[in-house]
Amino acid sequence: VPPEPKGPVPAHDGRRVAPFGNPRIEAMLEAPRGLSHPQTSFIGTVCQGIHHTPFRAAHAPKNPNDSFKRQTTNHHTVKNDHKTIDLETRLQKRAWRNRDKANDDITSSHCSRPLSSSQTTTRPDRTRPAARKADAVIFVGGLNKSNHQDCEGDDRLQYGLPYAQDKVIGALAEANPNLAVVIVSGNAVAMPWIGRVPAVLEAWFSGSEAGNALADVVFGAVNPSGKLPFTFPVRLEDNSAHALGESPGSDKVTYNESIFVGYRWHDKEQLKPLFAFGHGLSYTTFDIANVQADRTTLAANGRIRVSADVTNTGSRPGAEVVQLYIGDEESSLPRPVKELKGFQKIALDPGQTQTVTFEITPDMLQYYDDARGAWVAEPGAFTAYVGAASDDIRGIARFELK
Repeated sequence: VPPEPKGPVPAHDGRRVAPFGNPRIEAMLEAPRGLSHPQTSFIGTVCQGIHHTPFRAAHAPKNPNDSFKRQTTNHHTVKNDHKTIDLETRLQKRAWRNRDKANDDITSSHCSRPLSSSQTTTRPDRTRPAARKADAVIFVGGLNKSNHQDCEGDDRLQYGLPYAQDKVIGALAEANPNLAVVIVSGNAVAMPWIGRVPAVLEAWFSGSEAGNALADVVFGAVNPSGKLPFTFPVRLEDNSAHALGESPGSDKVTYNESIFVGYRWHDKEQLKPLFAFGHGLSYTTFDIANVQADRTTLAANGRIRVSADVTNTGSRPGAEVVQLYIGDEESSLPRPVKELKGFQKIALDPGQTQTVTFEITPDMLQYYDDARGAWVAEPGAFTAYVGAASDDIRGIARFELK
């Protein structure tokens, strides 16, 4: 691992990069095969909590005197153009030999406050040469707990990444196409560079063991299987509150978007998201097929079972989250195109197939009628959608509520 510059990474626009505090991340990473090469470089500074543990390869030989504990978390893969990491023996040996050197090269950072403009700056012209020489580049960035970022007291002022990080990522992508971007944030961010980056990992704020967990995911010790809990819009204006002019708000807030938030708004307006609600990839692939219902009518006191066959079509064990959405084809009041009504996480070995089954009852079809002050399930036609994300539906089953 080449030496890192002492202290925080410099900022391109003259301001200083603030440490990332104790950030959390959601959804993303399929690591490129190039990350298994022994000359993999880290370009940038990683800071989790108040102490940054130097990089260790996830499969490096264990030192009997090393008593550290590694805690893994589910991370969510959102983009992948490459196959699974397969660590080579030489990387394992090199990682252990370089452990002591890495301890000297990477400085621990305190993350209690952002840096001032009198400290360091991040300059793409300084990162490009190192990126060109590397076989692969991992950029770790995102938001921190400063005002107007991932804080509780202020709204964000921009959808893009602060501290000119988008410019740095763009420069790294030009210098080395084998680039993985790790985003540390508590919410969605713009990704104007997404077409040039083959791998993106949303890591959220993962706590004190985030460094070890991240290394396990990046180097393939853990196969990620998480899913995004909200929609990543392409641009801020694709968010319902912004589209309807209700943001930024004031002391008095009007929710003109009603129930149409997140994927419900994107479905209604037929907007393509950056990454959809429920999206998440892994180091293997899954086929969801043969979606069918055991009956076509649902009585007021009855139930319908919708099933699907899930097959691991990749080369390593993994888990998929199969999702059930239901749409009301005709309603007295406005309703979403579809709504999440259930999900099941299923672990499969390569080539293994298993059937998942969802049970639908009339109460799952209800909506609240404010005029009547009651929950109502109107008789009529409904559609059950089964898939891997809100925008990745693999099959449907139609039925009628009597």
